[in-house]
Amino acid sequence: MGNYFLMSKRLNKQYPEDFGLISSEDSDTYLKQEDNSQWKSRPLYDFGWGKENGYYKIPIPDFDGLVDIIMHSKEEDDKYGAAALILDEYCDELLEKCFEILDDSESLKSYSEFLMIFNLKTPINRSSIWCKNDSQISEDLEKWKAIADKIGNM
Repeated sequence: MGNYFLMSKRLNKQYPEDFGLISSEDSDTYLKQEDNSQWKSRPLYDFGWGKENGYYKIPIPDFDGLVDIIMHSKEEDDKYGAAALILDEYCDELLEKCFEILDDSESLKSYSEFLMIFNLKTPINRSSIWCKNDSQISEDLEKWKAIADKIGNM
């Protein structure tokens, strides 16, 4: 089991009990009995058949904390759970991080798994389009295409 995320595999789990969680006094928070940690439900990583059911431990890390989880956790649930949150909530930061990694040839090797988890070879706009005009959205898409090209040439 993960330390920060609990995730189904091919949608094989649905209910809190399936993840070893029990209800708490707060209707949208669950407890892990073994350590009394608090968890909240949310859809997680999409492997191609829809977002997996899952839970995250409270408090949820910020962007740098999520990157750290992907880079150092041995748990698949943690790596893909952190990636799901980054894709949902920190796409603009991910874009910057990708350019930072790809512009530093020394860090490429240590970040190869990080880049692979996000499936960045596919040139799609992962950035938020909220409050952006067409020009800004097109600009973001071009940046994601550049990242896909760089990764495709690795």
